[in-house]
Amino acid sequence: MLIIAGSFFAYRLWLSYEKTAPSRSWPEIACRIESSRIVTEKLTPSSAPVHRAEIRYRYEIAGASHVSTRIHMVEKAATAHLEVVQALQL
Repeated sequence: MLIIAGSFFAYRLWLSYEKTAPSRSWPEIACRIESSRIVTEKLTPSSAPVHRAEIRYRYEIAGASHVSTRIHMVEKAATAHLEVVQALQL
């Protein structure tokens, strides 16, 4: 069972790597940030608050304008560390 479980997790890690690998070769382009805010929420009444950044930006590639809210290729979970989220807004 341990070998099967380990193989499953290794396969899932490989899928994540394959999904994000193409983005490493993308060129950097300028964008215009349209909105930026930190959202704080409590998932349950007794849990600590968690924070996430919501950023909306516009960019242009090959003459076509695009709008996005993605900061990372794979969305990260909210964090209890406000300073981590604040660093994304810099």
